[in-house]
Amino acid sequence: FTVLYAGRLGPEKNIGYLLKAFGVLRKSVPQAILWIAGRGPQGPSLQSLCRQLGLADSVKFLGFLEHPTLARYYAACDVFVLPSLVETQGLVVMEAMWFGRPVIVTKAIVSAEELVEQGVNGYIVDPDSVADLSQRLGILAEDPALRAEQGEAGRLRANAYRPELVVGVLESAYRDLLAPGDRG
Repeated sequence: FTVLYAGRLGPEKNIGYLLKAFGVLRKSVPQAILWIAGRGPQGPSLQSLCRQLGLADSVKFLGFLEHPTLARYYAACDVFVLPSLVETQGLVVMEAMWFGRPVIVTKAIVSAEELVEQGVNGYIVDPDSVADLSQRLGILAEDPALRAEQGEAGRLRANAYRPELVVGVLESAYRDLLAPGDRG
């Protein structure tokens, strides 16, 4: 069971929370692996936390990955987690969904409910509850069929955010806004 995070290694990304939840998961799923893609100021302290939690053998820090390489990790993981405390769009979540992966985000993410339908394509968790995240990871670890079902639902949901569709909607909105007519 492989969990993926991709993004900056900064305090707002709340990766320590993910590591703690992953540590709890490992007690029931000892073969679980966590991949952390990205770099940032918290890299060394997060690696230290891994050692403190006894996770050094199951957490791999991948560093910055170019898009083609990151795509291979999306395709190979079982679930994507974005534990951020501050996030607007969550592009990495949409990318994971395009690869048919269930996603877990925190309710602190502004777009959480737009990205994730609870229990359908993933889960929205409480960023203050390690137990909430570890429980959701455990559910997905135990049920490959649920992962596949949620991944496919995510892929369908992500289609609504394809750039060509979004650009078309924006262009139409701007045309309507700028069209001459009664503004009464």
